[in-house]
Amino acid sequence: VTFAADAGASINVYNTQDTSSVSASGVTTAVSRNASTGLPDSTGEGQVNFRVVLKSGYELDSVTVNGTYKNLKDVSTDALPNLYRVTKVASALTITVKTKKAAASVFTNTSSLSSYSVPKATMVTITGSSENGQGDVAYAFYYKKTTSSAWTSIGTKYGTATEVTFFPAMAATYQIMVKAKDGSGKIVTKIMTLTSTKPTSDDLVNASTISTTTASKGEAVALTGKATGGSGSYNYAFYYRKATSKAFTAVATPYSGKTKVYFKPAYAVDYVVRILVMDEAGTVAVKEYSLSVS
Repeated sequence: VTFAADAGASINVYNTQDTSSVSASGVTTAVSRNASTGLPDSTGEGQVNFRVVLKSGYELDSVTVNGTYKNLKDVSTDALPNLYRVTKVASALTITVKTKKAAASVFTNTSSLSSYSVPKATMVTITGSSENGQGDVAYAFYYKKTTSSAWTSIGTKYGTATEVTFFPAMAATYQIMVKAKDGSGKIVTKIMTLTSTKPTSDDLVNASTISTTTASKGEAVALTGKATGGSGSYNYAFYYRKATSKAFTAVATPYSGKTKVYFKPAYAVDYVVRILVMDEAGTVAVKEYSLSVS
């Protein structure tokens, strides 16, 4: 048997159907052998077991056999791709292997949303993902209503986070944009559509309250968790941030059955107070208030 492989590949052969170890590598000729004993067999019952080993940057184009035989079988496995068997060899054979340059890998943005349609104020997780980027890939997340031309950033641009959460404040159609930047500086963008609807009686609705929206520095402001709809019992989380900051701070340990906590603002500034409710299904809804402190 003569192997005519082009420059993109080499040939390994196996004396039997046991492919746990290579009998010879980088060969250009071989003989047909008994499937069980591995001894040379020219009776017309012999076979050739071989693997095409591709060189970097090449992919297999074709394998053809010229001569008298019964079958050319592709017997590849996950561990051994491009593995072949020629059965019932009855004459000298020429096995021709042709390769071609592999298609260049394309840096692709495969980011996704946890849901593409939710009641307003329901949490949506935006996951940044990609394929074939060079080196480490970082993500930037944005949103806007479809009726707007201005994008608003979510979280830190091109930071370490691969996931962020978004709460659509209005019953409207939004566009969510994720930019992926690889180690070479190349950026690929994906834009997804999110529909935010008016909640029904079955949907989880955050009905939490704040005792006042104007307070004095150091005054205790009561935050009360309340919800309707959803599934099963509720747990609550209470947060605040200065209006000039993007980072929230927890008022109490997040997601407990405690329904009331007190926030004492330390500065005479404007704050954003956020109350989250989670039902037993893991759905999260948000309610936010502006608090002005003098």
